Amino acid sequence: MVLLVDGLGARLLARTLDAAPTLASLSGGPIAAAFPTTTPTGLATLGTGSLPGHHGLVGAAFWLPEIDRILEPLHWGSDPVPVAVQPEPTVFELAARAGVSVATITAEEYRESGLTRAVLRGGEYHGVAPADFAGRVEALRAVQAGSPRTLTYVYWGEVDRVGHEFGVQSPQWRAALARADAIVASLLDALAPGSVLVVTADHGMVDCAADDAVPVDVDARLTAGVAAVVGDPRARHVYVRPGAVDDVRAAWGTLLGDRVRLLRREEVVESGLMGVVDPFVAERIGDLMAVSRGTTKLTTRADARVSALIGQHGGLTVDEVGVPALRYRVEKSDEAAAVGSTARLWHDARRVGADLLRGDDGLRQVHARPPDRPQPRLARTRRGGLHPAGPGRRLRAVEQARTPGAGRGGRRGARPA
Repeated sequence: MVLLVDGLGARLLARTLDAAPTLASLSGGPIAAAFPTTTPTGLATLGTGSLPGHHGLVGAAFWLPEIDRILEPLHWGSDPVPVAVQPEPTVFELAARAGVSVATITAEEYRESGLTRAVLRGGEYHGVAPADFAGRVEALRAVQAGSPRTLTYVYWGEVDRVGHEFGVQSPQWRAALARADAIVASLLDALAPGSVLVVTADHGMVDCAADDAVPVDVDARLTAGVAAVVGDPRARHVYVRPGAVDDVRAAWGTLLGDRVRLLRREEVVESGLMGVVDPFVAERIGDLMAVSRGTTKLTTRADARVSALIGQHGGLTVDEVGVPALRYRVEKSDEAAAVGSTARLWHDARRVGADLLRGDDGLRQVHARPPDRPQPRLARTRRGGLHPAGPGRRLRAVEQARTPGAGRGGRRGARPA
């Protein structure tokens, strides 16, 4: 079974292990989250087993050239059709085809969301109240009682929500971590013999004070030539008007300096930050990406509520990229051995935490590595964007699955013709 604790960074956990004794008892260490370090991208990477350049969910909001509008995956209904946006089979679908009993246990409100149907489809959905961890435990018991081979995904979102509102240095965040630790303990008690629990996260988080905010939609020098700025406040997709990329990059670079890292779409593709990028996915990426350094956040009036939050993520700092990958196996017969190993696991966790706190070298920066195989050649379109030479399976999926008037989607008019 896999438990995803939204927003639980590895370094954040390492700094507060005393508030999470159960998590501290698990073996494992840090791994790197997908970029941008945001929930839609992270869940898609978990659900498909692929990086954003393949699954196509390249941020908290991004332009869909297939339908010429912005998609916000966390506010996604039936339009556009989820399987058209992300047509690859999920890990859950593949496991179910192999005869494994697959279950998702999370809030009932997410059952029919576009994000769920795009990246977490497959298996049986067990809907519970958002804060009901007893309901999650009972659902896990029922799933494991019904089959000898199971794959269960459980989502817990409170740590992320509290971090956004109060900051990750707050006592409220520490209390939320303690409650997440309690659900881990309850799930461990409910696991059948021979089961394995994996605890991970979609991203970490950093605190951004009000004076860390840079409004990017007020100053005329930053808005000149810009069609839309979307995504997380620490990983913005900047879509520009035809022929304006150089001017926009120069203006942003002059005004923002070393507070951001500015990357052209071609540089994002070539860097391997999103893995090997499918040509059909490439044009979803901004003409420029503005990735915050330090504790800077790039705010807009269009997402004023999100921009005002204290806790932010999306960027490439170690606190955002590093997430835990912790593991515990329930022995089939020797319960005493399992209990006896707790002290050793606690020692291992303390060592991992100490390594992380020594500095950024404790986390391997896999995002900085170039891809293992050549990038696909992309052609320049008349709008100044990048596009493959011909339509692929994603375009066919869009054309076959598109259903006019089917529910609500993102905002129109984000990209000029």
